[in-house]
Amino acid sequence: MKNKLISLAGVVVVLGAAIYLARAPLKEVVVAKLTDDMFIVSDSDSFNPGLVVGQRFPQIAAVYQGTELHSVEPFINDRGMIFIANRSADW
Repeated sequence: MKNKLISLAGVVVVLGAAIYLARAPLKEVVVAKLTDDMFIVSDSDSFNPGLVVGQRFPQIAAVYQGTELHSVEPFINDRGMIFIANRSADW
């Protein structure tokens, strides 16, 4: 019984050492398997998320401090502007 436990402990130590030494390639294999088919090569659906980067923002209709605005130009200064628009389900 004692010999079997010592043999089992030896196998566990050898197996642990082998896994430790091969941890980088094993990690690469596991990550590759988990991320397989995660990304698509190209976007081929008909969904249009809106403006592309660099495209001019369209006219707006908004009220700011009692004045109706149709452009974001008054808010752009020498430091630029960030404009966040949230599409609602009811347009």
